[in-house]
Amino acid sequence: MNEDDFQKIYSQRVKVVAKELSELFKFNFEDGLKQAELAYGRSLPQGFKTPNRFFSFITTNFSERVGYIWFWPSPESFMKDAFLIADLVIFEEFRRKGFAKQALLLLEKEVKLSGLNKIALHVFKQNKIAKYLYESVGYEVVQTTDTGYQMMKQF
Repeated sequence: MNEDDFQKIYSQRVKVVAKELSELFKFNFEDGLKQAELAYGRSLPQGFKTPNRFFSFITTNFSERVGYIWFWPSPESFMKDAFLIADLVIFEEFRRKGFAKQALLLLEKEVKLSGLNKIALHVFKQNKIAKYLYESVGYEVVQTTDTGYQMMKQF
């Protein structure tokens, strides 16, 4: 993924997260947008150039882009000694075809090679499909929050 790809996805994701936050907390979209921008700003203070942040497209064997994943070493305040999946998105037309599971299994191999043995993530309460996906490959809820579920897989 290059910086232009990142910028396009970043602006889309901020809006999606703003919508989810607005629905969860029953406030207007503009307030959700401010909260989403603050959250992404904390995680990505230098945007695409933030050190130790990994952005990758998920592709078919024929290099067709089917989604993307953003991940990085987890801040200790969330989950010490783990990698954090910040975003995993499969484009609508490619969903329910196994691409997310394959991406998760590949990430697991990479994390093992890095010397860590945990992957953590957050799922919004209303995203039941994602929660089911993660549970189906061994992730467990370790904490319930106002916004959703902190999940982890240890291997």
